[in-house]
Amino acid sequence: MISKATQIEIVYDALHNAQKMIELAYKPEGKDFCHPLEDITDEKIRDYYYDINTMCIELSDRGEMDWQRKA
Repeated sequence: MISKATQIEIVYDALHNAQKMIELAYKPEGKDFCHPLEDITDEKIRDYYYDINTMCIELSDRGEMDWQRKA
């Protein structure tokens, strides 16, 4: 059975990866990174990006992931 900390970390990683994929899709050519507020032109996708960001913060704020306990 997977521990609760591992379950939370898996969800956190999945959400973080989704956020990174959105950044990658909207990263302007020739730039090293995406500035979400300026570069994500689709309003609904930008909303998703910030919703995912909020979810990641909430999961991180729990302080229950293994990597947070080891630090």
